[in-house]
Amino acid sequence: PKSDFDFLKDATFEKIAEMSLQMAESFLKDYEIIRRYDTYFMNGNKFFEYDAKYLFEHINSEEAIPTELKVLKTETEHFYYDFNMHQSSAKNQIANEEFAFFIKSLKFI
Repeated sequence: PKSDFDFLKDATFEKIAEMSLQMAESFLKDYEIIRRYDTYFMNGNKFFEYDAKYLFEHINSEEAIPTELKVLKTETEHFYYDFNMHQSSAKNQIANEEFAFFIKSLKFI
């Protein structure tokens, strides 16, 4: 809920989205934003969207896996939403069509 951010004075959607981006940069290895899309509106909601890449590391994996990330951020009257969709071309795990379908299906009541 937006009320979780009441302790931040002047916490706008833009500031919250930027803070979220900085958090991702701090804990994802070799994180890099590839593309920032122009802000847009869908079904009356303002969206920020960007593509990024990073190296996925796991205790059960011998090597880091190059991973692509599509991020959508939006807000409604009472909530902030942060959608993160991951895929790995290096592992032939491509989900661009699924991402597009998901994005088009978003509806907020």
